[in-house]
Amino acid sequence: MWTQGLGPPKVGFFDDFNDLNFSATSALAKWTHLETAAGASALLSLTETGGVLELTQAANDNDVISLIANSGVKVSDLKAGEVLRFGCRWKVTDADDCDVTIGMSIHDTSIVASVPADFVAFALRDGSAGIDLLISKDSVITTVDNIIDAADATYVRCFFEYKYSATQDIGELSYEIHSNGTRRGGQVNTNGNFPDDVVIFPCIQFQNGAAAADVMNVDWIYFEACRADYAVGTG
Repeated sequence: MWTQGLGPPKVGFFDDFNDLNFSATSALAKWTHLETAAGASALLSLTETGGVLELTQAANDNDVISLIANSGVKVSDLKAGEVLRFGCRWKVTDADDCDVTIGMSIHDTSIVASVPADFVAFALRDGSAGIDLLISKDSVITTVDNIIDAADATYVRCFFEYKYSATQDIGELSYEIHSNGTRRGGQVNTNGNFPDDVVIFPCIQFQNGAAAADVMNVDWIYFEACRADYAVGTG
């Protein structure tokens, strides 16, 4: 996974959910479990191959299951001219009857309800199967709408790669989504609108939007970036 020269990884995070390491208190585990709907659960799947996280929302329970990683990155602390990469693989049983946010964000219990000031994430919203990309710094939001439709009970893979300049909130974000045999992507110039001056963390949020129960599975999630003090070949 680490491709930027010799030596150890610069800074990064990866979880394939072979074990669940959650806590309701920040930094006491790999993930902070910020909020859970009554009747909801966050467990390992008994039917999926490997360590797959299964978030289950009970019927008519419109609260949020929210997981925020305790390992994050502050882009303004990274090496100028390098790349921040993010990727994830996930699915939901009913793609147009739930809210999903998966990406990187400051800590926030409900991105759907309150829209945090700083985040970059892929989003699925109740009433539409279209996956959006949202980028926000200081509550100024750039949105790429309906990049591709998610299919029911079918895995989606989402990636972004942010190439920034010496001014880390200015750069180009390339994105790509693979869904149901189709691949789509593009580029967004952030023009000072990428969250660079706060720590952002991998986040997973799932909210049921229907009378029926719904399930979200997350197979893996990661980010990688380059530390400011890293020099190729020096370790």
